[in-house]
Amino acid sequence: MAAARMHFVPLAGLLIGPPVVLLTSLALVTGFLLMLTQVICPPLVPLFATFTSWSLLGCDALVDLAANWWARQGYVSNLPVWWVIGAYLLFAAGPLVRPSGRMRRVALLGGLAWLCLLLLAPICRGRNDELRVTFLAVGHGGCTVMETPDGRTLVYDAGSTRGPGVTRRQIAPFLWHRGIRRIDELFLSHADLDHFNGLRDLLDRFPVGQITCTPTFADKNNQAVRHILDVIEKHRVPVRIVQRGDQLMAGSVTMDVLHPPAEGPEGIENVRSMVLLVRHGEHRILLTGDLEGIGLVEVMKQQPPRADVMMAPHHGSHRVEVGPLIEQVNPAVIVSPQGERPKPVKPTAYTTTKARFLGTWPHGAVTVRSHSSGLIVETFVTRERFVVRTPRGQEAER
Repeated sequence: MAAARMHFVPLAGLLIGPPVVLLTSLALVTGFLLMLTQVICPPLVPLFATFTSWSLLGCDALVDLAANWWARQGYVSNLPVWWVIGAYLLFAAGPLVRPSGRMRRVALLGGLAWLCLLLLAPICRGRNDELRVTFLAVGHGGCTVMETPDGRTLVYDAGSTRGPGVTRRQIAPFLWHRGIRRIDELFLSHADLDHFNGLRDLLDRFPVGQITCTPTFADKNNQAVRHILDVIEKHRVPVRIVQRGDQLMAGSVTMDVLHPPAEGPEGIENVRSMVLLVRHGEHRILLTGDLEGIGLVEVMKQQPPRADVMMAPHHGSHRVEVGPLIEQVNPAVIVSPQGERPKPVKPTAYTTTKARFLGTWPHGAVTVRSHSSGLIVETFVTRERFVVRTPRGQEAER
């Protein structure tokens, strides 16, 4: 039940449970005797006080040992309903089994077989030619999950102004719901807190194959960046630096790095935000992070290609001059990862475009599914689903 509901099995707790129960029971007994001897026989007080103190110190030592034992201990993905039901049926059948050696062996083998079936279930899932890109609703921040046709999971940013709890509340539950147990690559668009403050909890819950960031990410000299770099080093995750002109491959998915260059541009972190053009078949998805200002000008100089779906730069901020970018990219759909707003209206900067504008407020998570037969967009809260006609028609049709 803990695994199914809380996605957590306290492995260390299972190991230290018996000795901790023994030590705490001893502390309770000796503590009671300590109070009793204080009245009846005061010379025995130091003896029982010593036993009580040692018992409690032993508990503390075991708990500290378990807390540092394994960074990702016990976190599990969603358990299939059919498997949970089967497990309870096996438990229920336990009292009906005759306590003979043969029956016990059969029951043990049955339980192990059922556990193996759970472990093999993700491997047996069929693969298709679909690229699935989900813009999660994390509030003002960003987390985009890309599931490639060859089974890889790529994550672009992991943070929110709501705090690092975004991983516990939204990112990890979504990944577990999708049956994802490993992140192959994590992209950090730039060194602003609302784009990476969920990384520590993400590394605790999932093995990450590689972290990719911009040339200047580590140059931002503040406590948050130094802390996250220490966390990455502690988990021994390799870090890769990318720059404009690099091309990354993930099976049939290609990612072109459009920004930033190896050096500059000068200014705030947003102007050096990582811009990725994700290509799958004939479909294009442009991820922009918090791009603005001189950074946006630099991208426009490169004449970015047409894209079917574009992430709204800097959460759809009205301060970003997006008109030229929209005209150049000519997207059919614009997705804006944004926090709660007074009114669910299209930001002023996007009122003149014919592109369909979808904010994660109020639509919730937005999923784009690219496969050989077309491009489909789905929203989680408002339950919208429509087909994007690409690459020539570029009309969003319900």
